[in-house]
Amino acid sequence: MYFHYDAHSTPVKPEEIRNLIPLHIQTQDELNVWEQNNISEAETKFFKSSKGVDLTLEFIKKVHKSMFNHTWKWAGKFRTTHTNLGIEWIKIPQETKLLCEDFTYQIVHHSYSLEEIAIRFSHRFVCIHPFFNGNGRCSRLLTDLISVKNGLERFTWGRKSLTAESETREKYIQALKEADHLNIQPLIDFAKS
Repeated sequence: MYFHYDAHSTPVKPEEIRNLIPLHIQTQDELNVWEQNNISEAETKFFKSSKGVDLTLEFIKKVHKSMFNHTWKWAGKFRTTHTNLGIEWIKIPQETKLLCEDFTYQIVHHSYSLEEIAIRFSHRFVCIHPFFNGNGRCSRLLTDLISVKNGLERFTWGRKSLTAESETREKYIQALKEADHLNIQPLIDFAKS
């Protein structure tokens, strides 16, 4: 099995390969296609649902599990090890809960536009990096659900896959880095591009 990662991806460690559900996967490209099919099923499920988005730890885990339940045994479970990205794993539940509470506060008090609140949520989620993998994709799906369920259009996120190395992915990473330095506008602009 051969997997290639760019500098901004969370590598799958050899010991984590045992958590892969489809045993026929041999390459990163095969894994990407398999994961995308799994994610597409989750998108259909959540966007067709008439329910709103109640951002809780349970809902976030449910979305992640739906996105990767045919791919990874750890789908929907917070990581329990250190990774090259994100906060210390022991702080994940409390920081994710605080993220949800802050999001609710910002919505209720109109702290920013709904669009900006959604993008700020996405950025902070990626910074926390609660899951072993799929954090960027989960953050974007959650952000899109927040937007659509509150009457906005779905974000376009550069109109290309952000999984593989590309100029579009690099623009996304640069926008995230700007947000790390409290400049959220490039990430808002990218999400709408």
